[in-house]
Amino acid sequence: MTVIAGLRTGTHAAAPIELAAQLARTTGDPVLATTVVERRAQSDDEYARLATEQAERELRMIADEVSGGSLIEITVTGASSVAEGLMAVAHQRRASCVTVGSSAFGLLGRASMSSVTDRLVSSGALPVAIAPRGYRPGPIGVTRMTAAYGGRAGANGLLAAAAALAASWSVPLRIVSFSVRESVPYPAGADDQMLRAWRERTRTSIREALEETSDHTAERTPVELGIGTDWNTAVESVNWKSGELLLLGAGAATRRQQMMPMTATAQIIKASPAPVMILPRRLTG
Repeated sequence: MTVIAGLRTGTHAAAPIELAAQLARTTGDPVLATTVVERRAQSDDEYARLATEQAERELRMIADEVSGGSLIEITVTGASSVAEGLMAVAHQRRASCVTVGSSAFGLLGRASMSSVTDRLVSSGALPVAIAPRGYRPGPIGVTRMTAAYGGRAGANGLLAAAAALAASWSVPLRIVSFSVRESVPYPAGADDQMLRAWRERTRTSIREALEETSDHTAERTPVELGIGTDWNTAVESVNWKSGELLLLGAGAATRRQQMMPMTATAQIIKASPAPVMILPRRLTG
């Protein structure tokens, strides 16, 4: 299996390779850094050759900046779109996942979806990991996985997939449920009572779901609740380790049983200080 790092030409952004290298330090898989040269309707062979040579030089330079980058293989492929090219390379190399960068319009140090990422995620072919803008974890592997629990609907599949992935990577797992609570004036004490009841229901629901995945997963998996007045404060309310990876499951499925991020999922991605891996529906369904 191979970790594919997808980079755009001309961006000089090493974040996807940095994330791929971090995953590879954990899994032992090789890394293939890939740039896609988009085919133009009126382009000729000379243009394709020059564009490929330039992309190869850029890609090698970026890869060499990463810790252990000299061992990273590079390839440049042509396709009608970046997403199509990355999916083709991932299929050819039997990739375990694809890492991509965040949108150029996203915040520095935060993850965000680009149009290419959206297409990769929508294909539901394999896990897609999104590196925050400017991500540079250093020479470390994945230190912990955090699975974002969003309710019983579909939760068992996510928790089972997260538990299996954490076990196969020998990485600790925790479960976090994020919730946004608007500031609404309640009678004295009523808000605290409602919050305690919600905490208890959520913890019980998570424990029950964990117990269905494994006899021992529930016993050793910490459960935390992230609460805030918006998604940013909710995500920031829990502690994040250097080297952490946030896992999200498939959102609403399309008619083809693929996956599409829902609004809450997209908000959590934008608020996350850690890289985000979106697991396809075939792993969590």
